[in-house]
Amino acid sequence: MFTKTDIEKFFIAEKQISLLFIIISIAAIVVAAMCWFVWSTQFCKGVALSLFVMAIVQLSISVDIYLNSNKNRINVVYAFDMNPNELKLKELPRIEKQAKKIVALTFVSTALLVIGAALFFYSLNKTDKQFLAGIGAAMIVFSIIVLSIHFFSQKRVSTYKQQLREFVKR
Repeated sequence: MFTKTDIEKFFIAEKQISLLFIIISIAAIVVAAMCWFVWSTQFCKGVALSLFVMAIVQLSISVDIYLNSNKNRINVVYAFDMNPNELKLKELPRIEKQAKKIVALTFVSTALLVIGAALFFYSLNKTDKQFLAGIGAAMIVFSIIVLSIHFFSQKRVSTYKQQLREFVKR
């Protein structure tokens, strides 16, 4: 049975995961800065560039989710009590859209992982291609982290979506 507690848990988890992504992204930006300014090898500059770009993209997505999470939670809990039809009209389409975004981001992260691995292994032993090896290495590491977290997010969204569908059928 779908309850307000299920809604609260979903949005609390959403906010926690987005906060985790924010922390990881900020840490990645710090590492990128250190790679660029402190270690300064071609490999490290490649790591820095790739890590910085991916972290900025992830940070912008995560901050948006984090900032909207409480508002969404309050609106959904209110609708649950006062206007259950709004869950069918607004929340279910929103969560279905979110599920599609997670699938798309998983696809993009997988593509970045494959491209990163190809770049890394292609240029690993070539001294004139260490910049590319660094780009590939950062893509591999960041993509694995993102894919790991998306796995759990996808599972959580799928469960919530199923509970919501069952609730709106009644």
